[in-house]
Amino acid sequence: IPKKNAEYVTLVNCNENKGGPLLPQLAKALPDVQFLGVKGGYHKQIIESNSPPNLKYIETQEDMRKVYEECKIVIMPSKSETWGRVAVEAMASGTPVIVSRSPGLLECVGKAENSCDRNDVSCWVEKIQNLVKSPQAYAEASQKALDRVNELDTEDEYARLDTFLEDLKTRHAVV
Repeated sequence: IPKKNAEYVTLVNCNENKGGPLLPQLAKALPDVQFLGVKGGYHKQIIESNSPPNLKYIETQEDMRKVYEECKIVIMPSKSETWGRVAVEAMASGTPVIVSRSPGLLECVGKAENSCDRNDVSCWVEKIQNLVKSPQAYAEASQKALDRVNELDTEDEYARLDTFLEDLKTRHAVV
């Protein structure tokens, strides 16, 4: 996804489990960084009514490509995740991802890992600052993200599906 003025540190789905309460804390700690909260479609969204000027919230999006075009970094301070679709989508656009140490997220991001304890605000601040202030660190994290997505896409899924369907047809053929 080509970037269009990518500037936001983004959290998708601002509920408690996904880390909604952390977003305004980070925005207050990093007033020179722009933050974006994308409202999720389920569970109560944690939206600070008196949010700092560098934090904006947008409604649930039909097409997340528009978000990833403007997204510099994705944060996923989730309490628990079984995988991390948002992480994969972000990495596929070359966007560095900072995740909590939830086992599902760590498995998802693999060698592109950039993680913090969910409740360690100073770690999140440090990781964001590093990616925002260091073009080299950002480029390396972006490349690791793309490399990870390529690792995940090593099989020809259509060929596998075709083999499966042919096997199924053969085993269940009416003679």
